Amino acid sequence: ERQPINERLIKIEDEYPRFEYSISMPIVEKTEGRSRDVVFYRDGGAIYGRLTVPKGLGPFKTIIIVNGLYAPLGRYSDKAEHYAEHGYAVIEFLCQNGTPPESGDDPEWLGNFIVEQILDLYAVIDSCSYFAEVDTSNLYLYGHSMGGMVASYAGTFRQDDIKGLILVDPSFYAPDIMLFENDIELITTDIYPLF
Repeated sequence: ERQPINERLIKIEDEYPRFEYSISMPIVEKTEGRSRDVVFYRDGGAIYGRLTVPKGLGPFKTIIIVNGLYAPLGRYSDKAEHYAEHGYAVIEFLCQNGTPPESGDDPEWLGNFIVEQILDLYAVIDSCSYFAEVDTSNLYLYGHSMGGMVASYAGTFRQDDIKGLILVDPSFYAPDIMLFENDIELITTDIYPLF
C-alpha cells in the first residue's frame, strides 16, 4: 500500500464550524485516454477518484462532481465526459463513507456523515493545486441528491474558492428525516447565495 507523501495541514477558520484536517499529495494510479484514476488523501484516509481532462492545454476550468448517497465512483462518468468535451476538466470522487452498509438500507442515523463528506470534498478541492490541468481559480461543484446538499455547504463556506454550483435534486430534506450526531448546528435547510 502506498503511503501519502507531502502532507499539508489545512485549517479552515473563517467559517463556522471550524475544520482542521490534513491532505497529502494525490497519487495517479492509472491513465486511460483523457481520464486517470487518482487517490486523494484526507487525514491519511484514501479518497478514490478520477480526473478527466479535455483536449488541449490547460489549465482548465474544473467541475468537481459530488456523488449522491452511495452512488459508486463512475456513476457520473457520462457527465464527466460531456463536460470534458466542452472544455472542462472534471474530478469525480467517492467519499470515504460513500459505500452503502452491508444491509443495503439507508440508515436513519448518520452520525457525522455530512461533515465527513464535506471534509472529503474540501480535501479534493485543496488537492487541485497538485494538478497542472486544473485552474484552481475556476472551480465549480456539481452535486446530485445528497451530494447536492454537501456541495451547497462547501460552496457556501468556501465562496472564495468556488465559482459556482450545479445542484441536481439536492437532498435539502435529509436533515429533517435523518438523525445526525454533531452536525446539528451545521445542517440547515437555509439557502445562501454565492457572491
